[in-house]
Amino acid sequence: MYSFSKVTNYLYLGDYNAATNLVLLQHHKITHILTVGDGMTPCNPEQFQWKSINIADLSSCDISQHFDECNDFIDKANREKGRVLVHCSNGVSRAPTITIAYLMYKKPCGFTQAFEFVKAKHPDTAPNSGFSAQLRQYQTSMNKSSKHDLTTGDACNCKLF
Repeated sequence: MYSFSKVTNYLYLGDYNAATNLVLLQHHKITHILTVGDGMTPCNPEQFQWKSINIADLSSCDISQHFDECNDFIDKANREKGRVLVHCSNGVSRAPTITIAYLMYKKPCGFTQAFEFVKAKHPDTAPNSGFSAQLRQYQTSMNKSSKHDLTTGDACNCKLF
C-alpha cells in the first residue's frame, strides 16, 4: 500500500512506497522526485530528476534550512512543465512540511491556510511539533519581507490553486 495525493496540477505528495512505484509515477506523469528523509535511495534514478534532502523526522532537526532549495526544485519542475512528487518515509511529517512551505512561498499564504489546504488533499499530513514551529517562523520571516500580513485571514484570501 502507498500514500499518494495530488496537491496541485504539478505537485504531488506521498510516501516512499509511492516513490518506488514506477507504474504509479508513470501513470501520473511524474518527472521530478524530491526525497525528504534519511537513508532513502532513489529508485529508477535514470527516469526522473531527483533531489534528496537528508533529514530525520525529529522536532529538533532544522528542516527550514532546506525550504529555499526545495522551493527552487519544485519551481524548476513547474517551469519545465513537469510534475514533482515530494515524499518522505510515511508521507506524514517531512514531505508535508516541505509542501506547506512551498505553498506559503508560492501564493503567499500563512501557515494555517497552507496546512489546511494540504491536509484536505493529503489527510495523513501531520508535521511534527518542531517542523510546525519552523513553518510558523517561516511565516513570520515572510511577513517581514512582504507587504502582506500573513497572520490574518484577510491576507490569505487568495485561492491557493
